[in-house]
Amino acid sequence: MRWGIAVVVLILLAVLMSGWRYHGRPKLPVTLAVGGLAGTLGGAIQIVGPPVIVYWLGSSSSPTIVRANLNAFFGVFATALFVTYIVRGLLPANVFVLALLLGPLQVLALSSGTRLFHASSAETYRRVAYAIVVAAALVSMPVWDGLIR
Repeated sequence: MRWGIAVVVLILLAVLMSGWRYHGRPKLPVTLAVGGLAGTLGGAIQIVGPPVIVYWLGSSSSPTIVRANLNAFFGVFATALFVTYIVRGLLPANVFVLALLLGPLQVLALSSGTRLFHASSAETYRRVAYAIVVAAALVSMPVWDGLIR
């Protein structure tokens, strides 16, 4: 399963890096299809990001709009997921404590990222986004289990 996820992420990244862009205005059927695919992936493997990221990074929207939409999407998704986990009793105390400990680092990273975003060009933004996606896909591959797990 993890190999499949990594391959799908790398294929979607290749589409983005190829220079392909959706030049039209976001239309309801396209948006619903992206949302449906994200929801299906989220339900199956807890990864909603790739279709949404491809949709927005592949658009002709400005980096500011792309970043705002991705932040809004992932913020709403994370909140819904947190509530779902709490209601279903899927968030054990040790994970909750770990989240509280790592939370300040997340806030610091987001704050730093915001400052760096405003100081960078659109090209730099895309390159950094691509590098993060490549790193995530590569690190998630089972071949590295002996080294990092």
